[in-house]
Amino acid sequence: MEPIRLNLGCGTIYKEGWINVDFNKEVRADIYCDFTKKLPFKNNNVDEILLDNVLEHIEKRFLMKFIDEIWRICKNGAIIKINVPHYTSVVAFKHLTHYNYFGVGSFEIADVKGAWKGERYGKARFNILKEKLGVLYYNSRYFGFANLLVKPLNLFFNLGGIRWKQFWEKFNILGFEEIYYELQVVK
Repeated sequence: MEPIRLNLGCGTIYKEGWINVDFNKEVRADIYCDFTKKLPFKNNNVDEILLDNVLEHIEKRFLMKFIDEIWRICKNGAIIKINVPHYTSVVAFKHLTHYNYFGVGSFEIADVKGAWKGERYGKARFNILKEKLGVLYYNSRYFGFANLLVKPLNLFFNLGGIRWKQFWEKFNILGFEEIYYELQVVK
């Protein structure tokens, strides 16, 4: 059986071999739905989810409900890949529809091994597999050649663990453009 892979909030990036989902009926998608409501997928059915610049657009009052929804539809062990603007990015604040800001440790409240084990805000539980700071957007279609130039910087800022990255969040005066998370669903 083919794995079920969702490109949630696909926007203008339609991915072949994926189920492309968006709320905006002006873009090409396979399914249109409201991310503030129950997602139209069965429990424990999805193998992989891509959220490429989506979570910052979910209003704060719906964010934890949406995270619980993506957890609900995923199988145990499913992978969720997330790209969002880093909170130090100008883009994080200047876009009128950005409601949420992300940094190293943002998903610790849902991490089964995280420091916030006693403080839970929803049902979702994950293993945080990766948190990567990006000086420029990873795989950016806008900064193609520049990505090659900043790749060593991205590697440097991601050498160590969470404390190393948190140090650079505080002391990198230029800030970061993006943060990438890779989560594994735990049920």
